[in-house]
Amino acid sequence: MKTLFKWLTGIVVSLIVLVILAAVLLPVVINPNDYREQLRSAVSENTGYDLHLNGTINWSLFPRLGLSVADIQVDDIHNQPLATLKQADIHVALLPLILNQRVDMQALVLDGLTLNLSRDTQGKPNWIEPEGSASTAATASEPTQTEPSSSKKTLSLNIASVDISQINLNYQDQQTGQSLLIHNAHLQTDAIQAGQPFNLKAGFSLQSSEPPLHAAVSLETALMLNLRNNTFKADQIDLTITPEQHKEPVKLTITATLEGNDGQLDGNLTLEPVNFQRFLQQLGMPLPEMGNPKALTKVSLTTTVNTADNRASLQDVNLVLDDFTMSGKLAVTDISSKALRFTLKGSDLQLDDYLPLVPAEPSTEISTSTQDQPTTEKSTVKNASNAPVIPVDLLKPLNLEGKLSLSALTVKGFRFDKPTLAVKANNGVLSVSKLNAGFYDGVIDGKAKIDVNGIPQLSTRSTIQDIDLHALSEAVPDLQAVTGKTNASIRLLTRGLTEPELIQHLNGVIEFHVDNGALHGVNLNKTVCSGIAKIRKKPISKADWPDETQFTSLKGTLNISDGVATNNNLCAAMDQLNLCGGGTINLVKQSLDYTMGVTVTGSTAEEDEPACRINEKYADLTWPIRCSGKIGDSDLCGIDEQRLGELAATVAERELKGKLQQKLDDKLRNKFGDQLGEELGDKLKNLFQ
Repeated sequence: MKTLFKWLTGIVVSLIVLVILAAVLLPVVINPNDYREQLRSAVSENTGYDLHLNGTINWSLFPRLGLSVADIQVDDIHNQPLATLKQADIHVALLPLILNQRVDMQALVLDGLTLNLSRDTQGKPNWIEPEGSASTAATASEPTQTEPSSSKKTLSLNIASVDISQINLNYQDQQTGQSLLIHNAHLQTDAIQAGQPFNLKAGFSLQSSEPPLHAAVSLETALMLNLRNNTFKADQIDLTITPEQHKEPVKLTITATLEGNDGQLDGNLTLEPVNFQRFLQQLGMPLPEMGNPKALTKVSLTTTVNTADNRASLQDVNLVLDDFTMSGKLAVTDISSKALRFTLKGSDLQLDDYLPLVPAEPSTEISTSTQDQPTTEKSTVKNASNAPVIPVDLLKPLNLEGKLSLSALTVKGFRFDKPTLAVKANNGVLSVSKLNAGFYDGVIDGKAKIDVNGIPQLSTRSTIQDIDLHALSEAVPDLQAVTGKTNASIRLLTRGLTEPELIQHLNGVIEFHVDNGALHGVNLNKTVCSGIAKIRKKPISKADWPDETQFTSLKGTLNISDGVATNNNLCAAMDQLNLCGGGTINLVKQSLDYTMGVTVTGSTAEEDEPACRINEKYADLTWPIRCSGKIGDSDLCGIDEQRLGELAATVAERELKGKLQQKLDDKLRNKFGDQLGEELGDKLKNLFQ
């Protein structure tokens, strides 16, 4: 036993002496600076780049074997500096390497690395290897067979510390004019050992021309690596982005815990509450003015993350946008095809708060003067916007399918209660297969499709029930002329990119009926009374006519062809009047032309106005009404003067029949007495109808 112990002690001592001798003699026997030209030639032959070793290469002494290199430069294909390095130090412990084949890196120091990357006016980058270089040729040739991984001995990684500082990256794109600068990048760690957590700190400053921004990025985490099992775990990740050049910067902070295992990533992610609007403004990327100046001033997010193979998902999503909250899940089921799937549920979303404000286009007043038109007359022309309203570039690549439900949604002034949406998009076709919502005390149920392959085409089929037009008129002022409960069936089809094109090519059918409502801004009783008074040549004494006409029902069908709606069955039933007629509504020119008839169904109307008091001679007469002009203008409707003559002839005929009837009644009374004469007169009335 003693003999064995002596042999072992002798072997260990001998190895230590040999290592010490090697560490001492290595810098004397081998001078790495003698190999500068060989290194330069090897880099040039294999990459095509020129390597300049301007500083000295030095060995380190025991107990750490290492190299120290200073002042290195690599030129690109244009003989311009591609990369420069001030100092690099790598130190490895000798004994673990010799005895256990374990890499114990005592220090990794990298200082002053600068990369200069660029693209020329043709879009070609300066970091592409020149054609004909050794590495390019090797890539084109057949791959060489390597030893099986089982024949290689696994080395254990053990690094005492990593210190990388003053790293800079300059990127210039001469084709687009974009520039990017990363400067003062750094990374420091403490001891790195397999299966043991270590602290990591990193950061850099970022400047960009497009989009223009200045920001400082910092990262801190506790990281654990296991290269043998290809796993890692990062606890307490703290990523912070801070706008620079501001006294009170708004920081965006993301905290997370991530764990990776052989290509799979799982973890939790949190975006801490942030004033996102002010953050972007300080970053140099201000948002356009939105409907609510306080929009996006309180934003936060929590979710769990999972990625594996060609998919990624966000589960348990909880998003906060000011007073709006949303929860659910999103998944990219196929990253290569960007296939997005989602199921989301949210609270009351005021979408108008987040939409950019569009300045109102001023109307242009054009004074025209002709022989048939007075020089004082003016016509107002609205300049319709020719800007595309269909986002073709956004819709064409979409690959999504999902469901969305909200407590309420307000968009463009329209409010939808408890909307539910089922949507699918692929190959340039977006389909809304289900859209259900409460809508102004009623219900809307519809579906729609947009096809952006070629000229965009839009189609929709929907039904609406019991919608309150008075409530809806707050969002659509043009509907203020009618109140009541509306039911409708809508089938529309159009095509185009701009609003004028979509209106011009609009086709379809709208069937509607409105119950227990009123026509505001027009009093048909007054209109009819004016016609009666005009025929009777009597003045109207009444002045307090109500500015509306109530009706029990209003119904009709609009057939739309190329932006012009034609209707020939518009009918409204009122207390003592019936209105029926038809006409056209030109949506392109925003005008209408309707010819209608108002029939007095009662024996009297407006009994307190003697000028238009009627009896049976005027009952059931159809009074001609015409509504014509620009939609939204006042005093659109009035007596149709061209057809009033026909009515006057009918009234005159009735007056004549009435006089003959009166004479006959008088004669019968004189001859047969009052009672018998009245009975005979009633029986003979039908002769004069």
